[in-house]
Amino acid sequence: MLRSNNDIIGLTRFLLIRFFSDPQLTKMPGYHKIYPSQKIVPKLNQFILKKFLYLIYFLDYAKQHKLIGHDPCLFHKRAEHKESREILLSFSHELLSGIGDVVTELRKQGYILTHRQTYIEEYDYAVTDIRCDLRDGLRLCRVMELITGVRKLIQHCRVPAKYMQKEHNVNLALNLARFTLCSFCVYLHQAGYTLKGDIDAKSIVDGHCEKTLSLLWQIIHKYQAPRDRAARVIQRWWRGKMWYLCVKNFLRARRNLAAVIIQRVWRRKPMPSWECSEERKCFLHLRAATICLQIWWRNVRETRKKKLRKPMVIRLQRKDGESCC
Repeated sequence: MLRSNNDIIGLTRFLLIRFFSDPQLTKMPGYHKIYPSQKIVPKLNQFILKKFLYLIYFLDYAKQHKLIGHDPCLFHKRAEHKESREILLSFSHELLSGIGDVVTELRKQGYILTHRQTYIEEYDYAVTDIRCDLRDGLRLCRVMELITGVRKLIQHCRVPAKYMQKEHNVNLALNLARFTLCSFCVYLHQAGYTLKGDIDAKSIVDGHCEKTLSLLWQIIHKYQAPRDRAARVIQRWWRGKMWYLCVKNFLRARRNLAAVIIQRVWRRKPMPSWECSEERKCFLHLRAATICLQIWWRNVRETRKKKLRKPMVIRLQRKDGESCC
């Protein structure tokens, strides 16, 4: 079992046990890691093929439905193949034979691969220069995706971006894009952002520094304003409760101080002399009498036990003497 999403050791152990080997096949007669028997080889090939198809379909499904929040790239930027279908075709070309178009055969069974990594998914959204990096509009669209929660906004951007494409991308982020493909529209104003200062797409594309900074600060303020308002409400509530807490702490401290004073006075109070008091003498007299009674009773009890045992001992001695004669 995986302990966390970053449990590399657990994931490696799972792949070694469940992906590259099968516990049921390892228990079959004729299985060997290096030289398996001819009866086991077809089953091993079928097992590897099944696991490979499972893995490709799972990764394709996870990428299409964006199971990971930040939606990372499925393939490396320098990878030779950047499409799930190409991976399956390459695997079929290298290892399978006599099947034909494996994609068509699998599509008949409902096995459909659709993911294809594009240039936008490999785009580096890091910002080094605000004046230049925000001109293409891709980073602004990505910001709006993260803030508003609207997905697939980046897919409507145009890259590589020239001047007109940059203006189109910025319009997507500001207010002017209509998503006909997904049959819905998302506007910046509908998300609660009212821009001020005559900020338009042309100014952002031209690299207008003041308007670009104004746009960023307005977005930050709109995003942080609800949190600031909640913080002020909590502060106001806490300050309203301060008088109650002060009174409660004052009463608690006064009670503790009173208890300390009472303890100090009680400890300093002189105690009466116990050695010479009448109660002490009476206690010692009763104690001595009790000890005498205990001693007398123990002696009486031992005497009675001896009287009861003596006849029995005499009888046993007589029987032993008669048996010896």
